Amino acid sequence: LFVDNIICCGLVIHDQRCVYVADIKKHEVREYRLGDNNEAIEASDNGQGDGLNQLGFPTNLFVDRQKNIYVSDNSNHRIMKQNKGAKEGLFVDTKGTPYVAEGDNQPITVTAGGNGQGAGANQLN
Repeated sequence: LFVDNIICCGLVIHDQRCVYVADIKKHEVREYRLGDNNEAIEASDNGQGDGLNQLGFPTNLFVDRQKNIYVSDNSNHRIMKQNKGAKEGLFVDTKGTPYVAEGDNQPITVTAGGNGQGAGANQLN
């Protein structure tokens, strides 16, 4: 496999003979099948931005067994989950809580709620 014209900042080799590349030049994640010269854009083919169908300087990647992609969206300070075949993504935990990765500040924080329904500062009503 030979890939050119990218600036790779993250790479995953999946057990289904696929290579995933986070390209910070084009702000997208690409999939390449080993033994095949074709490529597919798997996350953000809409240029740089902060929409759910866009990335800004994607870096680290994780791809699960179902080929869902988790990508660190560096300039947007978030972690995006792109379901296989979906046109846009979002990252939430098993309870539906959204999280944000803050590249400059380094912590990962809960963006809203996370502690059930209520009137507390860490709750939503």
